[in-house]
Amino acid sequence: MAVNLQFSTFVIGKNVCDVARHGVMVYDGKTTAGQLLGKFCDSKSERKTGFTTTQEYLVITFRTKSNPLAFKATYSFVHLDPCTLNKCQNGGSCVSAGGNYSCACHAGFTGRHCEINEDECASRPCLFNSRCEDMVNDFRCHCPQMLAGVGILGFYAVIR
Repeated sequence: MAVNLQFSTFVIGKNVCDVARHGVMVYDGKTTAGQLLGKFCDSKSERKTGFTTTQEYLVITFRTKSNPLAFKATYSFVHLDPCTLNKCQNGGSCVSAGGNYSCACHAGFTGRHCEINEDECASRPCLFNSRCEDMVNDFRCHCPQMLAGVGILGFYAVIR
């Protein structure tokens, strides 16, 4: 698995390029025996700020003539299940596949994170100019006053 590590900036104010391994060095792997991915030893050094590892580790060192090893850090990258940060809403279930995830939504919800309540009133299911109230995976018809107490479906059945 290749992992990319990005740094916003690398700034070296003083030239420390006097010896081959002085400056900031970035290696692929767990040790400095890995492939050298980048070297910064003065303000004119290449300003690459992203490094891709093939071994899930990066080692970064900083050395100067007066300080043989001023800094050393090993960055390790772990495989995180994308469902760890379950972003699914409204009771949706996270489904992990190939490093990505999707949400299996409960009936009545849609969207990448089940964040959208489907509008059951969109199809205009209520008759006789009654007002439709959208609910979760359901709807309710509010009858006009002249039909109060009869019920829309009951009234409709009588007219037939």
